[in-house]
Amino acid sequence: MKKNNDYQMDKNVTYLNKYHRQQSKKMIRKVSEQPLMSLQECIEQAKRLRDQPLKPVPKK
Repeated sequence: MKKNNDYQMDKNVTYLNKYHRQQSKKMIRKVSEQPLMSLQECIEQAKRLRDQPLKPVPKK
């Protein structure tokens, strides 16, 4: 009986892994269809960030 349960569990895990892999691919496709910002916006943001001074990380 234990082997049967292990086999079923393996099948379930395999199914879930495949399912999540497919979902990830769908999400990547959805995200990559449209850029989050235009190239011009990206360049402007990079320039703004370059001009900002670095902020020190607070020590705990």
